[in-house]
Amino acid sequence: MSWILLIAFDRWADSVILFAHGDGQWFGQDGFPSVVLGSPDTSATPSAPSMDVLSLGKFGFIILQFRDSVVVDGPGDDLVIFENVFITSADSSDTSAFVEPAYVFLSKDGRFFFMYPFDTSDANPYNWTGLAGIKPTNYGADTTNPDVWMGDRFDISAVGLDTVRFVLIADAMDLCPSSLCSGFDLDAAGCINCGYEQADYSIQFPVMASGMGADTSLYYSLSIIDGIYTSLGLEGIVIYNLNVFNHPGVDFVVRSNSPLRIYGGTGHFMNAFYTDTRPDTLGEIDSLLSRDIRSPFSVGDTLSLIAVRGAGYAGVDGVQVVDVSVEERWVPSSGDFVEVFDVAGRMIFRGRFGTFEGEGVFLVRSGSRRTVIMKRRR
Repeated sequence: MSWILLIAFDRWADSVILFAHGDGQWFGQDGFPSVVLGSPDTSATPSAPSMDVLSLGKFGFIILQFRDSVVVDGPGDDLVIFENVFITSADSSDTSAFVEPAYVFLSKDGRFFFMYPFDTSDANPYNWTGLAGIKPTNYGADTTNPDVWMGDRFDISAVGLDTVRFVLIADAMDLCPSSLCSGFDLDAAGCINCGYEQADYSIQFPVMASGMGADTSLYYSLSIIDGIYTSLGLEGIVIYNLNVFNHPGVDFVVRSNSPLRIYGGTGHFMNAFYTDTRPDTLGEIDSLLSRDIRSPFSVGDTLSLIAVRGAGYAGVDGVQVVDVSVEERWVPSSGDFVEVFDVAGRMIFRGRFGTFEGEGVFLVRSGSRRTVIMKRRR
């Protein structure tokens, strides 16, 4: 595929393909997705970071896409990612910084993502290489000069690619040097070497983000349970496009030979089910519905996306959907005075529960008791 270097271009990632939130804080989601698109905050300095960011949560991840331009392999570093790292010393020459690192996976075709090689051997995290969330932002010093922007920089040739259209950033809580870490906070991502490529790539399922030591030759075994475990490598991720319907008990089974983290959702958003599960994990959509899901996202009674991420090195032998048809009714006690809300947060009923009729997923609040989720269908 040929590409040309652009003189006039939009260098910033301009689309969020998928956001999988982990445990931890929900900061910045009221501005999703625009909060991570476009240029970084011009007010951010190495000692005063931006708060115009999106927290991925612990072990959460996000996939960004470049549509108007493409990252190309050129002289030096090609890609830059900004997080709200800040220097913790009043001495401007000091390199003591608060960092919340993330692994970076790069993709040309939207099917295979490759982990960027990293080095954490230095005692000072500020000197770590190959990760995002290590260097502060100084974009406002001169918005036309990439040499002064700081941020974390990546040469895409390190993963054997000549162009990159998709960037997956995965919180690396396991590497975080501080107990205060609560998830990588993404500000922006942009191309330093930018070009135009005559290609129309889109995400193709299953998506495989291969960590160090992964076996991409077994890609086609990812979707079926056939006794062949596909190595995802270090912190590797696979994303399935499935249709899973909620019912009492187990909804799906993930066959694995090591612990995983599991996410599920619809559209552009997934939420964590668990952290650190056992091999051969049994998944329930109830685990998603019981979590703290906030606007602009909503709960649901089906999943169209399931992602599994290795807790370290992991192998996966596919996902099996449990296909049963059952009638389910989970309701408060008859006669309770309740307020019923739809998943968008609009109140649709107020009164005695026995008089409420409706099918679907609802949020129910009764008196001073906490809100619970009710799933009701015939």
